[in-house]
Amino acid sequence: MHLSNHDARLARASLARTALQLSFAIVGATILSNTQAATRDGFIAEYPTTQLGLSLPQVIGDNLPIGYVVLTYDDGLDEHSVEMARYLQTRNIRATFFVNGCRFTGRGAGAPCSQLKQYPTSTLEELVAADQQVGNHTELHYALNRDLATAGPTKIKQDVLLTQSLVAPYQRDGYSFFRAPSNNWGQAPYDLLHGEPALQHVAGPILYDYLGADWSCMDSSISNPTLSPEACAERIYGTNPADLSGYSRSIRGGVAKSGIIQMHDRMPNAVGSDYSFRLTKRLIELLRSDPDTKYVFTSLDAIPGMTGLNNRLNIETFSDGFSDASGTAQVAGHYRSIRMGDVTGDGVPDICGKRVDGIHCINGQTRVSTKWRDLPDSQGWSHAKYSSTAQMVDMDNDGRMDMCVRGGDGLYCFRSLGSSFATPSTWFTGSVFSDAGGWGADESMYASIQMGDIDGDSRPDVCGRDAAGIICQRFNGTSFSAGERWLTGSFDNANAWNHREYAATLRLGDINGDGRADLCGRASYGIICSLSSGTGFLPPTWWSSAFADQERWNIPAVSGDERVYFHTLSLADMNQDGKADICGQYTTGVACAFSDGTRFSAYHHVDNRLMTGANGYGRPAYALPLMIGDLDGDQRKEICTRGIEGIRCLR
Repeated sequence: MHLSNHDARLARASLARTALQLSFAIVGATILSNTQAATRDGFIAEYPTTQLGLSLPQVIGDNLPIGYVVLTYDDGLDEHSVEMARYLQTRNIRATFFVNGCRFTGRGAGAPCSQLKQYPTSTLEELVAADQQVGNHTELHYALNRDLATAGPTKIKQDVLLTQSLVAPYQRDGYSFFRAPSNNWGQAPYDLLHGEPALQHVAGPILYDYLGADWSCMDSSISNPTLSPEACAERIYGTNPADLSGYSRSIRGGVAKSGIIQMHDRMPNAVGSDYSFRLTKRLIELLRSDPDTKYVFTSLDAIPGMTGLNNRLNIETFSDGFSDASGTAQVAGHYRSIRMGDVTGDGVPDICGKRVDGIHCINGQTRVSTKWRDLPDSQGWSHAKYSSTAQMVDMDNDGRMDMCVRGGDGLYCFRSLGSSFATPSTWFTGSVFSDAGGWGADESMYASIQMGDIDGDSRPDVCGRDAAGIICQRFNGTSFSAGERWLTGSFDNANAWNHREYAATLRLGDINGDGRADLCGRASYGIICSLSSGTGFLPPTWWSSAFADQERWNIPAVSGDERVYFHTLSLADMNQDGKADICGQYTTGVACAFSDGTRFSAYHHVDNRLMTGANGYGRPAYALPLMIGDLDGDQRKEICTRGIEGIRCLR
């Protein structure tokens, strides 16, 4: 199925919204881009393409989902930039700070901007530590197109390259952004710069969808009397539908109600003041309390087509083995059972799941699906309370993944024989996770069941949450222990973990690299994790503000069209540093947050145009935990899920 959908470039916003709605039915389709340039306030602009490097049109972003906005700040640093960055972090907002090199100690000698207070380059580290992005806004703030004739090509090129070398060490998520001062860009600076090796991976220039013109609020020739920061925020938001200055387009009054907001952390008429900080606080309050649109703050890398070094740019059908045509979409116990693991022992991940007559596996090398074990629906295995608990783990350390799944009287594990699963079950937990114990009555219990090596003995164990906390059974190589209480007073009913949008996100993975699987889950305010001590889980700590309710990970993101993005969360070592990272599929694509052993970074998108909500992903039938593995041996992890056509993988 090949359609030109919501991703069609720079159709007018209303047309783009219509296309978005039409594209909801095309899960698994290959997206085609139809790029065309237009103008915005006299600037040539277009949505980003998937090509790395500077473009002639400047980049806009109102092809984001309705209500998704990006904060950007120019001309910094200033006295309150770091404080503002830390505030944004507490509000779970990731902005981009486009800095001028001359704001930093020892740079820009003789230039006017170097005469004001300068800051150590270590402040850039503080911005990044606060989960913010850093972008290039040139060294001396030349208007690149206008000043090229007077300054000359050497100075203009140096103006961009010097600051790129400054910010590059702090652009660690694969994305590198550039904004032209005063948005002054054109054919001449493009011709001068686009072939520069140091800029080959830089995206931009980044334009805007909402020109806040915050500086004009303090210019008496424009705003007379001048406006307080709070009043300026209300003008940008659109409290008063009238455009007071002629320089700003209100967010609330926009057709798209989404895109890039351009502001300044260093206000030219209020250098060193907290004006921008106060303005930012008020604008966030206004947007998050809007009565009509549920605004969500996202980052530049969420914009469809924005490309960094870690993006997966292609999607392919791995196999049609679990396609809608096979009947998988009609039964929750089928589509929620699909898992990845090397069941053949050939070093290539395979994909297994439940169908009407039993467990079927797709061979990772041949891509052919065959039945591995009888487990028919007629025996009750179609129910999600059983099949959705499927886990792929190597129980006997023979190099082949085995299949474990909960039945009415406990958890059964079937040994892989290389081309089938053993009959009858090889290992059994007993009654701990049985229906009689209450584990089949509520998704907040059965969906929490996970397997991993929690005690560091190289054997998989099993854990799940009940009303009181976390209970586990350890595996000794031949049998499971009796149930053990590994954590009390956390992940329990008293702390709201009896809601599926939280309980169904519990995952086991070694997030600190100590050889023991730890426990993480999505709370209303982000990700919390409990480290394993080997004999129990420590009290949970806050590892990330990402994946929070405020970002709509808990509720349908499209009116009248259910999404269960929380089901897609997975722990996997994406960057091969020995620590599990966390990824999820979301309305804007696939986002990952990386572990440093003590916390997860702010998440960034590895895909922003293929596995999106607009393409139908995240609906219940297409919202299984992301399957992550190296399918082709290139040391780069593929990310897979189920679509209409079968198993779809990002590469």
